[in-house]
Amino acid sequence: MKKQNKYIYVVFLVMALLLINWLASMFHQRFDLTQDQRYTLSPAAREIIAEVKSPL
Repeated sequence: MKKQNKYIYVVFLVMALLLINWLASMFHQRFDLTQDQRYTLSPAAREIIAEVKSPL
């Protein structure tokens, strides 16, 4: 591989990583991958939170 091609590859790789990082920041999502869904709110809990008007 020529020296110039290595630089083009590195620049392309850095730009791809920056693009992936930017997209990840725009579409941030968390996933609860625990077997018993330990960190997911139940529908009843979501209803209670929606009705609260002030901090608890």
